Amino acid sequence: PDAGQEALNLLGQTAAVSEVLLGDKLAVFQEAAEKANEIPAPVKIPDPAAEPTVTILWSESDKLQDGEIMPLSVANRVFEELDTAQHTDREKDGYTGGWYDKTAFRIDFTLNGQPDNYEGRQDFGDGEGSLVQHIQNYHEYYAKDENWKNFVLHNKGPEAWEQDKAEREMVLTEFISYLKQHCNLSAMEQAATAALREDRTFRRNRLPITTLLWPMCRTAARCLTKASITCRNRPSWLTLTRACRITR
Repeated sequence: PDAGQEALNLLGQTAAVSEVLLGDKLAVFQEAAEKANEIPAPVKIPDPAAEPTVTILWSESDKLQDGEIMPLSVANRVFEELDTAQHTDREKDGYTGGWYDKTAFRIDFTLNGQPDNYEGRQDFGDGEGSLVQHIQNYHEYYAKDENWKNFVLHNKGPEAWEQDKAEREMVLTEFISYLKQHCNLSAMEQAATAALREDRTFRRNRLPITTLLWPMCRTAARCLTKASITCRNRPSWLTLTRACRITR
């Protein structure tokens, strides 16, 4: 019999409880019960076209909450606004607050059909701008920094340095383009949604929706062309998938 039936059979016997618990059948019952409970969790298939999310791990800014989750496009804008505000405030005469607000984050995304995540920290006030721009600046800096190169070679060896270079190249040539593409597509979705709500504009201009959205489709095509050139080994259906959602 299968494990579940065996467990039920054991539960249904008329022997004294002490005999079941202290006898040889205890181990058999435990094993059967464990196997019966080994039901695999449903496999969540990641949506390759879904916008990445950003989780605030912790932050010194009072404008963000630890554990807060937001879409990448929103986080990209919020990070830029907070960085600009802090950078502007600390340059004012008589400013006595902190010099910057350290903020740790995690980006959860699906790339090449595989779920993954990226963790980092941006210091609001340093003038790096948006979240995506910060990630790009960070890896461009260390890709060219001789001190970092010497540190890795001295402490970890040539193989570690080659791996470091390869990972940064992937971030700069593939991951950054992927993030920018999602931000651009989200902006297109928001513009399309706003246009659809402007019923008065449609009635006044008497333009079909396809005419109003055609420039957005052209933008999507340009993004797709650029992505296919700059991003290696990455399927180009991402732009088309989300662009189709817009036009629908």
